[in-house]
Amino acid sequence: MSKRKKPLIRRIHDLYYSVSERMGIRPETAECLAGAEVVSGQDTGCCELDNSDEANLYGLKDFSVQYDWPKALVGVFHDVYVVGDQGVIYDRSGRLLRGGWADLSPTLYKPRRPIGCLAKQRKGKYLHLTGVNHENHGHFLLQHLPRLLVAERALYQKTSSAKTWVAPGHKLRQGYYLEALGWERDRLVEGSYGTVLVEELVVTQSLFGASGLVDPVHYRKLHKAFSSMGQQASSHGEVLFLSREDAPDKRLANETEIIEECRKIWPSLKVFRLSEHAPDEQRAMLAEAEWLIGPQGQAWVSPLFCTNAKCIILGFGSKNVSGWTANYRNLSLACGHRALGVMSEDGLNAEGNWVFPRIQASELLRNAYDILVSK
Repeated sequence: MSKRKKPLIRRIHDLYYSVSERMGIRPETAECLAGAEVVSGQDTGCCELDNSDEANLYGLKDFSVQYDWPKALVGVFHDVYVVGDQGVIYDRSGRLLRGGWADLSPTLYKPRRPIGCLAKQRKGKYLHLTGVNHENHGHFLLQHLPRLLVAERALYQKTSSAKTWVAPGHKLRQGYYLEALGWERDRLVEGSYGTVLVEELVVTQSLFGASGLVDPVHYRKLHKAFSSMGQQASSHGEVLFLSREDAPDKRLANETEIIEECRKIWPSLKVFRLSEHAPDEQRAMLAEAEWLIGPQGQAWVSPLFCTNAKCIILGFGSKNVSGWTANYRNLSLACGHRALGVMSEDGLNAEGNWVFPRIQASELLRNAYDILVSK
C-alpha cells in the first residue's frame, strides 16, 4: 500500500524549510514577543508519592518517589503566525518564539517557516493546544492537555470566550477529551499544515520538567473528569493486558509468552488494544478494570479513566524502575491507584523491540500480585 500523499500546503512549507536550511537562512528567535500579555501559570514545585508497593517488591529502603516541574508562564500574543501541525509561533517579522512556549522541547526539530503570502487569517481568540508529539495519545493527555487547565485558571476572562486550537485531523479524537472538560465541539478549531495569521493566541509554556510529567493536581483533575464520563461501571473486576503488539516500535517481542504467564495468575485476563476500540468503548472497559498489566507505552494513560485499579507496568533496559515506566507508575499513583513497575534488564534489540525473559517475568508478576492483594 502506498503512503498517503502529504497535503500540497505541507509540501510547499517543507520545501521552503529545506531550501532555507541549505542556504543557511535561519529565523531569529525570541523568548517573548512585543505586545504580549504575560502572567504566571505555575510556580516551580515538587511532589512526593507513596511507592511502598514497589519498595516491597524490590526490597528498597525508600518508600516514596519524587518528581518536580518548572515555573511556567501563560501569554497572550497578538497577530502572530501559527505554522504547521505543531503550531510553531512567529511574529509578523518572522522571529521564532522559543523558551518553552510552543516548542515543548529545547531544540524543535524541523520548525516550519511562515510563508506570509500564503497565510490564511483567523480572527478572534484561540487557545494553543498543539506542539511536539501532539499526535501521540500519551503526550497529548499528559503534557499538552494540562496546558489548557493552567491557561483557564490563569486567564479565565480570556479563555472563557476563546476557541481551542488543535492540530489538523485531530479534532474528533482530542475533542472527546476536551468535551469531558466542558469544551463544546464548536469551540474546537483545527489548525493548518501551512501558515495562519491569528489575531489573538493564548499559549501556556511547557509545564513538565526532566521527568516528562506535570504537577499531579492536573492529572487528578483529568482523572476526575474522565473516570466519571457517562454512566458508572456496572461491575468492577476486569483484568486488562494493555497490549503494544500493534505499535510501530518498542514492542514487547515475546508479548504472547508474557500473556500466557499472566493468565496463570489472572485466568480471566483480556487483551486490550487502544486501536480496536472507540473512545466510549475504551472508557467503559477501563471503568470496570480492577487490574491493568502491560508493557510501557501510550496505553498507560489508561489509569486516567479507571476508578480504582491495581497497575503493573512492564519496563525494559534497566535494573531499576526508570524512564517512562516510572512516569506511568507515578501517573497511576497520582490518580489514586496502586501501582508498581516490573523491569527487564534487556534493552532494545536490532529491530527496536525488547524481550522480558519468561521465567524472570513469571516470578516478578507473581510477587507483584501478592503485594498488591495484600492490603
